[in-house]
Amino acid sequence: MIKLKSFFSIIFMFVPLISYGQIYYSLDIKFDIPEGKIYGEVEIKSDREVSVSIDTGDLEITYSDIRYLTYTKIEPDKPVRIKYTGTFKGFDQYNMVSKHGIYLTGVWYPKIDRPALYSFKAQIPEDFIPVGEAEEIAEEKVDEGIKNVRFIFPHPLEHLHFIATDKFRVKSKKIRDDLTVYTYFFEMDHRFSDIYLEKAEGYIRYYEEKIGRFPYKRFSIVENVLPTGYSMPTFTLIGMQIIRYPFVLKSSLGHEILHQWFGCSVYVKDEEGNWAEGLTTYLSDHEFSDDKKLYRKRLISKFMAYVTDDNDFPLKDFVYKKDELSEAIGYGKTAMVFHMLRKEVGDEKFFRSISDFYMKNRFKRASWDDLKRSFENQSGQDLGLFFHQWIEKKGIPDISIEKISVKVDDGRFKISGEIKQSRDFVFKVPVKILTYTGYIQKTLEIQGKKTVFSYTVDDEPLSIVIDDSYDTFRKLSPEEMIPMIYFLLGDKSPVVFVDPETEEKYRPVLDFYKEKKLYSPEEFRYSLIKDRNVVIFDSKNPVIKKILGKPSLEKEGLSITSVKNPFSENRFIFVIHADTRESVERGYSRLKHYGGYSFVKIGKHFRAEKEVYKAQDGILYRIRTPAKIITENGITDMKSMIDQIKDKKVIFIGEKHTSFSHHAVQYSIIKALYENGSDIAIGMEMFQRPFQRYLDMYIKGDISEKEFLKKTEYFKRWKYDYNLYKPILRFARKHKIPVIALNMEAEIIDKVSEKGIDGLTPEEKRKLPESMDFTNEEYRSYLKIIFQMHKERKKEKEFINFYQSQLIWDETMAETAAEYLRKNPERKMVILAGNGHLRYGYGIPDRLYRRINEPYVIILNDEDIDKDIADYVVYTQFLAGVKAKKIGVYIDITDKGLKVDDVVKGSPAEKAGIKKGDIIVEFNGKKIRTLEDLRIELVYPEKENEIVVLRDGKRLKLKIVFEEELNHHQ
Repeated sequence: MIKLKSFFSIIFMFVPLISYGQIYYSLDIKFDIPEGKIYGEVEIKSDREVSVSIDTGDLEITYSDIRYLTYTKIEPDKPVRIKYTGTFKGFDQYNMVSKHGIYLTGVWYPKIDRPALYSFKAQIPEDFIPVGEAEEIAEEKVDEGIKNVRFIFPHPLEHLHFIATDKFRVKSKKIRDDLTVYTYFFEMDHRFSDIYLEKAEGYIRYYEEKIGRFPYKRFSIVENVLPTGYSMPTFTLIGMQIIRYPFVLKSSLGHEILHQWFGCSVYVKDEEGNWAEGLTTYLSDHEFSDDKKLYRKRLISKFMAYVTDDNDFPLKDFVYKKDELSEAIGYGKTAMVFHMLRKEVGDEKFFRSISDFYMKNRFKRASWDDLKRSFENQSGQDLGLFFHQWIEKKGIPDISIEKISVKVDDGRFKISGEIKQSRDFVFKVPVKILTYTGYIQKTLEIQGKKTVFSYTVDDEPLSIVIDDSYDTFRKLSPEEMIPMIYFLLGDKSPVVFVDPETEEKYRPVLDFYKEKKLYSPEEFRYSLIKDRNVVIFDSKNPVIKKILGKPSLEKEGLSITSVKNPFSENRFIFVIHADTRESVERGYSRLKHYGGYSFVKIGKHFRAEKEVYKAQDGILYRIRTPAKIITENGITDMKSMIDQIKDKKVIFIGEKHTSFSHHAVQYSIIKALYENGSDIAIGMEMFQRPFQRYLDMYIKGDISEKEFLKKTEYFKRWKYDYNLYKPILRFARKHKIPVIALNMEAEIIDKVSEKGIDGLTPEEKRKLPESMDFTNEEYRSYLKIIFQMHKERKKEKEFINFYQSQLIWDETMAETAAEYLRKNPERKMVILAGNGHLRYGYGIPDRLYRRINEPYVIILNDEDIDKDIADYVVYTQFLAGVKAKKIGVYIDITDKGLKVDDVVKGSPAEKAGIKKGDIIVEFNGKKIRTLEDLRIELVYPEKENEIVVLRDGKRLKLKIVFEEELNHHQ
């Protein structure tokens, strides 16, 4: 059944046809218009013996060849002849004969229960304009003021419909030689003909491109005096009460036109399930909705509001709309199934399959099996499970996310978790992994009651969201549920509070709850509303203050406001208010048209204000708390900070060297700047200037990562776990972002720390920065505190040496950055260094500014707040990470190689059989000559590894196994 959303009680339906039959039905009718009578003669014949049931309703049979019409046989060459009269003088929903017109859609002729090829002729007043199932309508004048009308339709029909009146004004538009569209509108609405013809042509062309040529040679849009609407082969009826409303043109007309393909030319095999209503809903109402995601969420919400385990039924058992429950299943769930099918096979194969189904089943009865056959043939996929679980089984999946964890592994973020469901459906859901810079889209197939998943991504994940686009037919989590009037209309036993003083005003509504107890405000208890839907009548009801804190605003007319019940995860509170009883009577029956809204107010002349409240989209699991960023102006977030710093020439980002979370923040900022279009370079404290060319070679892709680590002497000069910096360096390599080695070579820094600048050789002094500023007393005092915390010796001379070494460190990094920026003025630089080099700007920042006079910004990670310490201080959540492996030995570096001095108890080395005195010579086939060689190999181990040792002059091959180990502490 096709339902138009309107202010009126309207039933839209199509007439399902069946398959080619061998029955030929001739019908000849005449009318006595003043008396509201119809006179008909029928001849039914068949070219083979068939049994038919004939429904005569309230018709009067004046002649029949057969005694029993209820069930009879028709034999070849023995036609059945019937004469009858019918009286339809009153204003009936289905049949009417009067001077105003003829309207026949019910039992107005002896109906048979099989499709037939009809020959239909009617004699009507000459000024009446007729409409019916026809590809051609032939008219012939037979007497003064009388004409015969013959309807030519070469395909089998299940039923006939006939409309005629002298009130129609007809307009047509020829779409092509073999297709014309008509409007049959009343005079007052004739002005809308052009827009209807234009929109009809647009819909026809749209669906022809998607499905195939329009089934018939003509299509008529017929205005109807009754508040009903039908879609039949070659025409549709639209009630005069709604024909002026924009929603009819926007979606409902498309719905009716699409039924010409599905339901009016491909017929429905009802006994195997009505697929046509859901398909038409999906490809029209959904297709042309302004917000497709919200449309799908409403379909799911309506299902949850009306359907329970007790009243649910599978799609194969849906025949037609009986009530809102059957509509929620037969229309809503079916539409969602077609959406999932489209996602499963893709757009191109979906429409190719729909077209194939149409072409192979024209004027035949088709079933879900026929749809399955077309989709499997066109997609090349086995869809047996899909159709079995969604068509033959009842129910809706209910899923939740559990046991999510994240860690840094091999320079990337590994997310692991479980999806649980209460049933055993197999289906796919879209997954979004939200990061600081956007999101990463994945697809997850859920199988059974528990599905374990794992994703590895480059960006730091903050949250994971399942199906925020509502591509899957599944239950909404409590956080996703929007308060909607569906849940009021679908609940047969809410808790109802009404003040006796206002009962009479709300009597028309209270009659719906006459079998339920109505509670007065004095009977209110919080236990009553726990896990229940609650209905509160009147905005002045004292119960409102006890739950919502303040009364609802009074409004003219009838209004319904819905909010979440704070004493339940998935129940709602509905406040119904009206100014008068008349408003209640006028508006309440129309609420079913607004089930998908949270707030509705129906005023005079049926004008409605409506609103859908917001709720969470998708099942959300927060993996990590986003970094809290403190500025002088308060708290901000990553996106806002990026917007504020992106135009700065230099961006300093501090760190505690062993913190995975700090390096994740650095990576997120670098990536965001790059994706914002900033032409950046990365300056790193971790690399020393003599090794710049190897950094360049790595970024260009000329050497491998292992070779890069070896050539830059990373583990000799920096020593911190390389996995901490791996994501940043790999991102730079991927995008060819220059990485600049900022630091002075360690030998000079160490020598100055011991002997002071005067202890350097002339050659070493030439490597020092040209200018150095020792005058910052605040920095000197700060460094002295650091010195005293870490040195047992506290002689002033030793501190001076330490102070000189620290300033050489800072000045060198500032000078290196300045030299690069002068040579590359188009670039900005992100400088990564320990927090101590950046606090208050004392270390690198002020010294770089002295050289280039360019604006900079300082970002510190997990630093104590102090005035002017930084522009931004970022507070991070702990992040676990997989570090380079340790085999569990103490090493002596000897001329013969790495000699095992001791073995840690319970370590991989002990389990492998390594002994004190062994000399390690190979690891996974690589020669080990230095400790750095071994540390590089331990960055890239397998779970099982081969280690070769020399023991008593003999080579021993041992197997060393690493279990997963996380960095649990920062």
